Amino acid sequence: MIGAAGGLADVDGLFHAAYGITEAGAVLVRPDGIIAWRSRDAGEPGSLERALRHVLDRP
Repeated sequence: MIGAAGGLADVDGLFHAAYGITEAGAVLVRPDGIIAWRSRDAGEPGSLERALRHVLDRP
């Protein structure tokens, strides 16, 4: 989490703009640094789970 209590600090305030998301958005980044999925805002329920299943090739 960026900016939340216990999360990472965005000291320059550039994270959301750099990733093209709002404060309610989310980004799934693969270990090799490739963005696997992005939701600009809160999105629909289950969208992150579907993205994870797709990235991990799980039904």
